[in-house]
Amino acid sequence: MARLSDSASRLWDAYLASGSPDASGAAGATYSAWQFGYGVDQGDRLAACVLDGPKRATTGALWAYEAEGEAVPAPGDYSVILDGHGVARCVIRTTRVDILPFDEVDAVFAYDEGEGDRSLEYWRDVHWTYFGHELAGLGREATRDMPVVCERFEVVYRSSAEPSPTYPGRQPDAPSLSYSVSAGRAGYALTSYVSSRTLLDAGDVCVHTRVHDWRYTMKFVSVRDLRGKSADIWRDLPEEREMVITSNGRPVAILAAVSETNLEESLAAFRQARAVDAVAALQRKSIARGTDALTDSDISAEVAAVRGAHAR
Repeated sequence: MARLSDSASRLWDAYLASGSPDASGAAGATYSAWQFGYGVDQGDRLAACVLDGPKRATTGALWAYEAEGEAVPAPGDYSVILDGHGVARCVIRTTRVDILPFDEVDAVFAYDEGEGDRSLEYWRDVHWTYFGHELAGLGREATRDMPVVCERFEVVYRSSAEPSPTYPGRQPDAPSLSYSVSAGRAGYALTSYVSSRTLLDAGDVCVHTRVHDWRYTMKFVSVRDLRGKSADIWRDLPEEREMVITSNGRPVAILAAVSETNLEESLAAFRQARAVDAVAALQRKSIARGTDALTDSDISAEVAAVRGAHAR
């Protein structure tokens, strides 16, 4: 079953149990889990910039928030920051949010964002290019007075790096897969883990992405990115093989690389995955109703009763 990142949940629970004065005040609060930037490399680099470097601020285009129907961050909001592989690295708390025209962002904020040489010129060059591509996908044109959301934050809890899981190369009778979904305002990641008794075949669905000691990562792409960064997505898709498309933080579609030679096989694999999901849904309903504990005798009696009712 897909759920908000297990890694994020564990880190959040560890933070609440840490006993710090700040953590006691966070009891009952909600949080979002997300990564900075786009893709594995940028997600890893910017997470490290928060953990080990000077990054204490981030910027987003207000028009993009509005187009996605996503709430603008507010002081007091909590976020679990994921690296590019979807592993939770730290908890941050938003301390201040200002909505300013792009040209009014000052050198102090650019410095606190902690990227590049930390100059205002660097900040403007990088963000102008980024917002230009992003807004073009929304049918808008970046302007020097466009509103941007300038968010400052503090790190309130850190996690030591989780090692990549390793598994023995053992051929199972049937493959199994567990996975967790993480979504947030700045990026998306899905990490699939193969159980210790599982070795996935090349034909298994949704595991054709990068491998790190038997850990598989799949890239999540928002509808906004699909519009604004389509050239990058089409370029990366043959290597990524699959990407998950999200709208308002929820997965809505899978984008898969296909060719004339493997189209039918790919469609068959997706149909098989849907069938497996349908069976899993029936199993969950059975557990909820308590019918999963029925014995063979119970089932035979139930069948006989139904047949008898129909015969009458």
